[in-house]
Amino acid sequence: MAFYVRYFDAEALLPKDEDIITFMSELNVLSQREMEILGTYMGKLKNGTNRIFLDKTKKRYILAIGTDKTDIAEFQKNAKQEARPTPKNVRQEQKASQKTAAAVENPNLGWFIYTLEYQRFEEGVYLPYKFKAKILDASLLSAYQQMADYLTNQHKECMIPDFYPGLLTVEPVVE
Repeated sequence: MAFYVRYFDAEALLPKDEDIITFMSELNVLSQREMEILGTYMGKLKNGTNRIFLDKTKKRYILAIGTDKTDIAEFQKNAKQEARPTPKNVRQEQKASQKTAAAVENPNLGWFIYTLEYQRFEEGVYLPYKFKAKILDASLLSAYQQMADYLTNQHKECMIPDFYPGLLTVEPVVE
């Protein structure tokens, strides 16, 4: 799998994840500590969007997108087409928002699976994770609070985003 890598204005399509270290060292813009952080991500990058955070504030990161494309022009052309909403994507987003709205309006609907994206501090960096929980009779805010409490009790060094209506995804439990 190849990786499209971008850091501010510098970008490249690299054939493997180890090449990201070489590319960034040639730019000569990262400190030794930041290069070490970058090294901890090698072998853990997945297909799709990966953000390699260089500091705790998460204001500086390297974007690494796993792809099967071999040419940067082809990748950028396809990325622009995929970014445009298609009727199918719009319908899926509408269905998801309807489920979310139904869960907010009527918290007594039964069991739902809530998904929350958060980050845990491991090996000197914050790594992204998804947490799924099966919760009975909960509004979005209540589900968020239950999940946030559980994560902070289990993982002392984790970053959970502040609540907003689209933060959690909701799926009904199908039995």
